[in-house]
Amino acid sequence: MLRVTAEGKSDIGKVRQSNQDAFVSDADLQLYVVADGMGGHSGGEIASRKAVEALVASFREEITVSANEDRNGSKDSELVRAIEAANQHVFQMASADRKLQGMGTTLVALRLADSTAWVGSVGDSRVYLWRNGRLRQVTRDHSLVNEYVRMGTLSAEEASTHPLKHIISRAVGVHPTVEVDHFEIPLQADDLFVLCSDGLTNMLDDHDLTATLTAVGNHPPALCNEFIARANARGGLDNITVIAVHCVSV
Repeated sequence: MLRVTAEGKSDIGKVRQSNQDAFVSDADLQLYVVADGMGGHSGGEIASRKAVEALVASFREEITVSANEDRNGSKDSELVRAIEAANQHVFQMASADRKLQGMGTTLVALRLADSTAWVGSVGDSRVYLWRNGRLRQVTRDHSLVNEYVRMGTLSAEEASTHPLKHIISRAVGVHPTVEVDHFEIPLQADDLFVLCSDGLTNMLDDHDLTATLTAVGNHPPALCNEFIARANARGGLDNITVIAVHCVSV
């Protein structure tokens, strides 16, 4: 039986005047979401919060319909459709209010069920998998510099310090529709997933994340606290949001 412990935490950081990140950690749904808003002081906060709220509401509807219709093999589609619904909701809000035009948000979501993890991603927030002492980035950054890396124009090292690294190529709520990357991962006992905004990964690289995981172990509350403390110690230049999800048994 799948048994999970999870913790989420968000911190304003050392520089920002407001927190434009939002997250949800729902043990009943086994649904975990991180969003990092953009679009001005109020727009970013609204975009991330409303995207998370709309995703959770749509996801509840999706699983209710699936249960009533006894649909099989639709868990991946349920998550993708919920993210698409969140996109539509934020886009409609921005279209109806000139002050909010152009707002949007990154979004990553993790759903656990039936010994499987389903991941959905838009933007440059990330999902990592820590398994058997090795860290793997599950998601792909939808950013300008990452496209340059894929084309061979930039190296990964150059991309990490590029002045345009903050420009994302895909976001929730900016257009009427959005393309959602989605992944399916068979779970193993002791797997640990880390969902985070770029306020963490701009301060700590994969080596730093690995060092933290090695030092702290698979303890979600302690990990969230330590990740945020280390990111703030490096400058805390952005809001920092982390969810750690430990699959104790599968």
